[in-house]
Amino acid sequence: MRNKNKHKKDGFNMCDGVHCQSYKGKNLNNKKIYKASRKFKKYFVIDKKNKFIDAVFYANCGGETCRAEDVWSNKISYLKPVKDTFCIHTKQAKWNKIISFKDWKNFLFEKVIPINDSIDKEKLNFKQKDSLLFSYFLPKKYPANSIELLNEKQKDSLLFENSFFEQKNRKKDFEFFEEKIKLTKIRYFFKLRSTFFEIKNIENYLYFQGRGYGHGVGFCQEGAMEMAKKGFNYKEIIKFYYKDVNLKKNRNIEFKN
Repeated sequence: MRNKNKHKKDGFNMCDGVHCQSYKGKNLNNKKIYKASRKFKKYFVIDKKNKFIDAVFYANCGGETCRAEDVWSNKISYLKPVKDTFCIHTKQAKWNKIISFKDWKNFLFEKVIPINDSIDKEKLNFKQKDSLLFSYFLPKKYPANSIELLNEKQKDSLLFENSFFEQKNRKKDFEFFEEKIKLTKIRYFFKLRSTFFEIKNIENYLYFQGRGYGHGVGFCQEGAMEMAKKGFNYKEIIKFYYKDVNLKKNRNIEFKN
């Protein structure tokens, strides 16, 4: 309901893709789901200001949900971090991916370091790109006079040795040589399942050990299913993932856009 006019300028209300929350048609094969959705179709979830919430969801949070502002730009009162033990043993709770150090350096060069407009990036060779990476990152952590004494291989080793990352609890950024790199930027570049990952650097490769599947903001589908199996009702599940919200029938709501 909150996004019912998202595509008004296109001549329709909403699309069926992830832009408006993916929808693949009515689930007519599961009578329980169909019956439940019909029973509660007149109920709406609203926030403290009596507005419809943006009921964002995803597959699995990996054990902790994200703040809205850590993934998108806006802070939203009901989209706060939640410790979720219900989803951690489900199908999409964990994942792994291996990335070469060469690909990691390419990411740093393409998406992180600022390049002067006068430089044609396409014409730079690997050695020139490495030189730009070394000159940008290494002085943030090591004295300039000590860096000057190192050869290219030693500088490369320093860059690799610092390419590790721990994330016991959800973070927004990867602090790499004091440079804050948004985890969403890393996720989209390498097509990772989530931003909830740690990095181990072994023998010229980066080993991503991740948790969860999706952006991690709001409603965890696999966690909610486990809660339902354990006997939690729909109100308890909704209020577990969306904070400070209420469920009301449409006739009791003073609609606000």
